[in-house]
Amino acid sequence: MSEHLLDQLLEKETTRREFLKTAAKGTAALALGASFLSLMGCSKDPMQEKGNLTGLPLPQGMLMVNSDLCIGCGRCELACSMANAGAAQPAAAAIHSDRGLQFGQNGPKLNYRYGDGLMGNGRIEPAICRQCRAPLCANVCPQQAILPDKETGTRTVNAEKCDGCGTCISACPWQAITQHPETGVAVKCITCGSCIAACPTGALAITGWTDL
Repeated sequence: MSEHLLDQLLEKETTRREFLKTAAKGTAALALGASFLSLMGCSKDPMQEKGNLTGLPLPQGMLMVNSDLCIGCGRCELACSMANAGAAQPAAAAIHSDRGLQFGQNGPKLNYRYGDGLMGNGRIEPAICRQCRAPLCANVCPQQAILPDKETGTRTVNAEKCDGCGTCISACPWQAITQHPETGVAVKCITCGSCIAACPTGALAITGWTDL
């Protein structure tokens, strides 16, 4: 057998093995993804209980980001903090574009050139609240300080009840909740729309839950 033909066969076999490995990982990821989405409450019945997680009425909508349009300017953070905290203080904002600015939400990796962020594919995705149907933040709060707004259904923090323990921050899988740097009260998106009005590229919008 010629050396050239042997190289072709080895390359073909390696490619086949890699394909099978990738397919197996993909199948496992789909299964885990489906289980995780079910856990997070993506089901048809908005009041169904999932184990120890209690579902809340679905909100009218949630903030969505078009990462192809986001330039990471941070105006959304300033507008949010001005509208809800009374000061241009990004640390007190409920949206955070700086986290994924350079290397994406998951931080720098060896293959960062192929990931999100300015050092990768240029796509920036701010950290935002997903308004989960069965929100972990609300379920773990010892003070029951996170409840749906009576009019919009948006998961909202009751500042009078919140004692700043940070349990909700640790529980949120999206890292969408922070603490106000001065008061210690939990901060999360209430879909007020102030960030949308400030975005110069139109990367933000409130989308109806049924349209997601």
